[in-house]
Amino acid sequence: MPGRLILSLTPQRKGRPSGAVIQAATLEAIRGVAPELAQRLHDHGPAPAYHTALVQKDARWDLHLGLAKDEDIEELVRGWMRRPPRTVRFGDREAGLLGLDASVGIRTWDELMTGRAKHVRLHFRSPTLFRSPSRGDGGPRPIRVFPSPERVLDALRRRWAALAPFPLGDEALPAFASEYDFRGRVVTWGRPHPVSGYVGTVRWNLQGRSQEIAALLRLGTILGVGSRTTRGCGHLEVDWDG
Repeated sequence: MPGRLILSLTPQRKGRPSGAVIQAATLEAIRGVAPELAQRLHDHGPAPAYHTALVQKDARWDLHLGLAKDEDIEELVRGWMRRPPRTVRFGDREAGLLGLDASVGIRTWDELMTGRAKHVRLHFRSPTLFRSPSRGDGGPRPIRVFPSPERVLDALRRRWAALAPFPLGDEALPAFASEYDFRGRVVTWGRPHPVSGYVGTVRWNLQGRSQEIAALLRLGTILGVGSRTTRGCGHLEVDWDG
């Protein structure tokens, strides 16, 4: 059962850490109370069971951590309630802990299927990009950056198939986008060639099978959308009937 935690932090100085630094900081904070869990997350396979994102809120940072397993969330909450980290280190900068928000809580896979919507407004809060599915020949997988409905839903459907206890089917999921407001942002992963991703807002009109689409989007708000979701990319928020 997936769920999400939020650590509210006060950075000691300005500047945004890279995705690799966000991932390392999150795993180190987990390692302080649950070292085996931190190692399992570090050694994730092709369908990662967690998501990190650092969202700036005025003078504070919110470090979002989404996990696919409820037992992992419960272990972390117990550990951080007993021994909360005083600071979280992002490379050469520290951020002091303001609080832990576990109210987002855990959702069963059946609860993700609850409810329908005619319209949704998607907010991509961190750079979002997509890596094309493997071609089977070992060649490079092209990176696509524009978050079209087809790319978003295809990525979430593959994540659902890898983690959920029941399938959603493989029929087309109709969603039509309008009112785009996107801008590109460079993503740095600690390597010589930065990659661009999109942040911004889009409104979708849902026509048929809206329950399945809504379930995938709810999963996306917990585990992120697209590629590099363990490194701060693809953080999604949704306004229902927006």
